Order: sequence, then structure tokens, then C-alpha cells
Amino acid sequence: MHLFKYLNNKKVIAHFIQGIFLLLSMLVYLFGTNILDVAVHHFILATMYIVFNLFIMLILIYIVQNILITFVKICYCKRNRLELKSVDLSFVFIELKPLRVKLMISSNFLTANNLTTFYLEDLCKEKEFVEVYDQFLIPFSHLVKVAMATTVLVGTIFLYYRLYYIFIEILGLALYRIMYMSIDTDHDIMNPIISKNDDGYQINLYRQMLTYCRTEDNADKEKIYHELSHMTFFQDNKYWQYNCEVIIEMIFDSIIDNKDYISKDDYKLYLSHNNIPVVQGLKLNTMDVLRYFAVYNQLKGDRIVFQEIIDDMRNQVIEIEFGEEPILKWFVNMYWRYVNELEDGKVHLLKDFRHDFYYYFDVFSTKRILVSQQFNVLK
Repeated sequence: MHLFKYLNNKKVIAHFIQGIFLLLSMLVYLFGTNILDVAVHHFILATMYIVFNLFIMLILIYIVQNILITFVKICYCKRNRLELKSVDLSFVFIELKPLRVKLMISSNFLTANNLTTFYLEDLCKEKEFVEVYDQFLIPFSHLVKVAMATTVLVGTIFLYYRLYYIFIEILGLALYRIMYMSIDTDHDIMNPIISKNDDGYQINLYRQMLTYCRTEDNADKEKIYHELSHMTFFQDNKYWQYNCEVIIEMIFDSIIDNKDYISKDDYKLYLSHNNIPVVQGLKLNTMDVLRYFAVYNQLKGDRIVFQEIIDDMRNQVIEIEFGEEPILKWFVNMYWRYVNELEDGKVHLLKDFRHDFYYYFDVFSTKRILVSQQFNVLK
């Protein structure tokens, strides 16, 4: 309880700092335009600035900060002779192999600096993943702080032109982002700044290893999946969520690589009669996992198991829909779609990742497209 209270307080403090600086910038602007004068045009200008400051200016500063984060990360890669994999320019995402440019309109665009990445494959052939993580990935993540400091330094030009309110806003937003991005013990936040404390270190190592398997073709997946499968640092329901993400990726790679990273019989662990953690009436992530196990078994030619999984999924949806703790109708509709797609033999496995930042990587999206095609043709 005290831990979650601390985390919530840290988030609140970050937002509070941003709000204070935003309010201060407004006051500086209002008094700088002689707002105490009753002239109508002053009031109109002040009102227009408030609207501009609350929406457009914040987005513009975010974009500039993300571009600076990208710039310092590229410099880091050049200095350390690391091969860039992707470049994030906030609204535009560039993957270098294969060369693809995508317009990035999603909920991630304000904080999508995670998408500037470099290849780990060659590094991991020579060293253990943990060594690469300590030597390159942790310093790489802390470049966010350098970018924020650069933002503030560049922002001093507004002081010369006596646009004090803009500088105050830039400073406040930089402090907010550094603080918020440093929250490393919250399982729901994809941390751009990696800590070395025990919990934060393990969480981010886990995420980086999974990202490696999701976005690189020739990764040493057997070794990485073995390590991921034996990491047990989460002691609550969030571990189940992260573990399911690994299981799902192992299923995709087992099909694409034609290797048994996971047994197709492991679906039994996720059937409704097992003791699975329940939150708000939902057996965490089991519907997603069973969906992919159904595809996996069908592609392996096990029609009986395929039908068994579909029947169990249908029972789970009915239990969720009419149980004592009904969940959002959106979830119920989505899970009915899973069942119907499997029965009709027309799955669209990339569709549900459109708002995930992995969606922009070719390896990640191609795997889901290929597996969908294999299943749909077979059915």
C-alpha cells in the first residue's frame, strides 16, 4: 500500500510541477501584456494565449524535445559505432532496414522516444545480454536528460527576446518529463530512463529482452526466451500480464521459425478451470493467450485441441458477460470477435496492435501478418 502511495505521489508531483510552471508562464504573459488594463484587445490576446499555451505550445515543445532526444541518441550511436535500427521524429517513424517511413499518428507520439533504437544482434553474439544492457542500453536511456537540458539551454534564446513565459514553460516541461520518465517501479510505465535499483533494473531488462525478440529477426531467441521464462521478479498480478506477453511472442516465433520455443500443449495452463488470477471479473490475459494457442495448434494440425480452446474461450466470455463482475462491454465484444474469427478461419492478428509502439517495426508486424495468412489459408 505504501509503495503504490509513493508511486502515485511521484506522478502527482510531476504533474504538479508542470502545472505550476504552466500557471507561472501564463501569469508572466498576462502581466507582460498589461492585462490589468481594461482594453478589450488585451483581454482577447490573453485569452488566445491561454488556448494556445494549453494545447498547441505544449505539443510543439514535446515535438522539439523528442527531436532533440533523437539527435543525441544518434550522436551516441555514432560515437559508439552502433548501427541504428530506427529513428523517431515524433510524428514520423523511420526504420532503416528495411527502409520504411511511417506517419506516426498514435497516442504514443508525445512520448515515443523509445522508438529511436540500435541493433543488438551483433553485440549479443559477442557478449551476454546483461552486459550489453549495462554497457549500452542504460547510458542510451539517460540521454533523455541530456536532451531536456539541451532544450532548456536552447530555450534561453527566448529570454533575449523577453519572451519569459515561453522559457518558463520549456523549463517546467523538461523537469516534468525527467521526473515522470524516471518512475522505474511502476509496471504500467514504459520507462525511457532506466534506473539501476533492483526492481526498476529487472523490469526494464525484461522489457528490453522482449523488445529484442520482437523487433530483430536473427536474435538468439532460444537463450533469451529461456531467460525471460525464468524471471520471477513480479510478485503480483502484473507478473502474469508480462508473462503472457512473452508467451504470445514465443508462439509467433515458434510458428515463424518452426521451432518449439514453447510447447503447443502449454495451452492447458490457461484454460478456465485453472487457478488464474482474476481482476474485475477478468482472468488476466488468458483470452489473448488462448487465442494464439488456438492458431498454433490448428497450424500444427491438432483440430481437436483447436476446438477445445475455442469452447473454453466461449465459456470464459459468457462468464465475463453475465458474471457477478461484468467488465466493460468493449472487452466482451472484442473477445466475442476472437471466438468468431477463429471459428470462421479469418483472423487479423496485427489489427489489435495498431496503438502499440511495436506496430511500427517491420519484424513485429510481419510476423503477425504471416501467421494470419497461414491460418486463413489453412482454414
